[in-house]
Amino acid sequence: MAPHAQSGEPAIRAERLTKTYRYTEQSPGLTGALKGLFRPDRRERLDG
Repeated sequence: MAPHAQSGEPAIRAERLTKTYRYTEQSPGLTGALKGLFRPDRRERLDG
């Protein structure tokens, strides 16, 4: 693991999110859900 990660969780969280997002990119449904959750504008999620 990166040395800077031991200082705080945000780095690990960001890394995890990146990996998860990359993995779920294969599934349009999950990607859309993730976009809706992580984007400030949740209306997009309803528009789906």
